[in-house]
Amino acid sequence: MLKIMVTLSNDVLIQIFEYLPSSQICELQCLNKDLMMLMKEFRWNKIFHVKRNIKNKELIKFMNNWNISKLDLSECQKINYKSMTKLHNLKYLDLSSCGQITDECVRGLQNLEYLNLNLCHSISDSSVKKFGNIKRLSLNECCGVTDKSIKYLGGVEELLLYGSRYITDDSIKYLGKVKKLALIRCYEITDESVKKLSNVEDLTLNCTKLTDESIKHLKNIKKLTLQCCHATNDGITDDGIKELNNMTKLHISGTEITLKDINLKMLETLVLCRGTHVSDETIERLANNGVHVELRHPH
Repeated sequence: MLKIMVTLSNDVLIQIFEYLPSSQICELQCLNKDLMMLMKEFRWNKIFHVKRNIKNKELIKFMNNWNISKLDLSECQKINYKSMTKLHNLKYLDLSSCGQITDECVRGLQNLEYLNLNLCHSISDSSVKKFGNIKRLSLNECCGVTDKSIKYLGGVEELLLYGSRYITDDSIKYLGKVKKLALIRCYEITDESVKKLSNVEDLTLNCTKLTDESIKHLKNIKKLTLQCCHATNDGITDDGIKELNNMTKLHISGTEITLKDINLKMLETLVLCRGTHVSDETIERLANNGVHVELRHPH
């Protein structure tokens, strides 16, 4: 196989490499000097995954040998600030579940297009407030993040917040220009801020204090996911959903929504999990109107 590869043009080789997993590409680099030089010079656009027990010195060497733009370091428990300076030119970086990642580690990463800091418990407001230019940011279970930094993320295109107990309406009201937003298990969020998210196109909500009062304001919403939005008050019902005439996809679980006699003209896909109150008759009516209905079990 190696004999065949060395006869191919560089353009053809690069096209082949783009289909290979990053682990195999790294192995090929060791087989031939010419291949090694080609791989070092090419700007890779695929996500490179490294071994989970990689150390700082190994990561620094890896970054010196590869011209990559996307790197997955998730669950790498031995990396810290000592190797972070080598990552400043990346476009995509996954640091989820990296136990030693702190605010000091992520300094200089403001120019990334994608950053995943899920389960990085040492990350706090002091670093997050500087991430307003990142396009896609995931901060799930970052317990040190509060309203003090979230209010600066209005320029982010995609923001995922899961289990953020210290995030309230005081910061969410500033996220009206975010295109894709997930507020999961953010139990302090109320109608006061959600009704100001009228320009969000893709919204996931798992907040128990919401009612139709905010949902009916989401006129530009295209994709809406509602998970267990039960409330001690009126909650989210058909009266709120029927106002969303631009919505193309609706995903509901654990809500009081029935969709009975509701005609959402733009709806293309309906995803239903257990705990919904949508009847078989309604499902049949929607399907006959061209809506693709998916029945799923809850996670």
